[in-house]
Amino acid sequence: MGGSWLKSRIAGALYGGAIGDALGGAVEGWPLDLVHKVHGGPVQDLLPYVRINKDAVDVGDNNEIRAPAGRTTDDTHFKNLLCQAILKKGGRVNAEEFAAELEPEDSHAYIIMRQALLRLESFRHVYSAERMGQPHISVTDNAAHHGGKGLPPANGAVMMMSPVGLMYPGKPDEAYLAGYEIACAIQQGYSADMAGVVAAGVAAALVPDTDIKTVVEVMKQVAPGSAAELLDATIALASEAKDFEAFRTAYYDKFLISFLDPGEAVAVAVGSLLLGEGKFEESTLNAVHFGRDCDSIATVAGAIAGACSGVEEIPSAWIETVDAAREEEPSQADLAEGLYAALQTELNAARQWADQYEELL
Repeated sequence: MGGSWLKSRIAGALYGGAIGDALGGAVEGWPLDLVHKVHGGPVQDLLPYVRINKDAVDVGDNNEIRAPAGRTTDDTHFKNLLCQAILKKGGRVNAEEFAAELEPEDSHAYIIMRQALLRLESFRHVYSAERMGQPHISVTDNAAHHGGKGLPPANGAVMMMSPVGLMYPGKPDEAYLAGYEIACAIQQGYSADMAGVVAAGVAAALVPDTDIKTVVEVMKQVAPGSAAELLDATIALASEAKDFEAFRTAYYDKFLISFLDPGEAVAVAVGSLLLGEGKFEESTLNAVHFGRDCDSIATVAGAIAGACSGVEEIPSAWIETVDAAREEEPSQADLAEGLYAALQTELNAARQWADQYEELL
């Protein structure tokens, strides 16, 4: 098995997340009937982003292409920044190191994420002790992991947190705590809880011979309070549904929360994975077919499915399309190589720690 196994899983998680983002991004927020009218049926492939011509007799005609098929969204952009922080550190990062990669004027930051970046900037710089004329004391607690205080629940942290799990293979409890702390730089409370659950899911997927039911069970176990209850109810709903369409209909009826709710994003990703049996194409397309914030749902499902199955199980045409459309974003292949090297550094440090303390036991 060796190093090639982990390399494949790391690349699978990164490409899986990017492809899920691109699949869902082209139809984010669209009702299913509109998807069918414009694209002739449900999403089955990477699609161009179109602006609908409202003056056309048929909404499927003469629509302006805004971006090519395979273009990723803010979900992958901020995930790439988290990877960039890991590469700079050469290993696991904390909220402070992640926050160093964030800029308040980032053009990919929308609404709540924009608020989060501006608040983080003010916490870390505007109200620094020196600026307030008190260099000898702290005027306010400006640690990065307090940056997300007071902001409403949203998917910003959930959509980007899968790379954290890649740095904690087989250690979902530790991945949850790391993901939670990093998420707190931009969103706290429930949003950070669910971001930690995503990191734990990826870490749990990096266990040889595991299966998606085991991965999902681990995600439920690390989830606190009502988050665990939501996942438990979602698992039960998925087990009762004959197919994903039945699951979708039942979920809309029983559990729908809000468009940007992080619990909804993670729970629906879990349902998509279970009904897709963890297979990459089926699981990721399920997530897209749910609708609503489907790029965030599919980037979570795609990352976990990719970590479970490895990059070889992802259609090569989808990988090539995402690579061709990435513009200034870094290559997922390059990021995967960097994260693999960073993980090697972490494992070597763990060996040294074990060797140092073994003789003291």
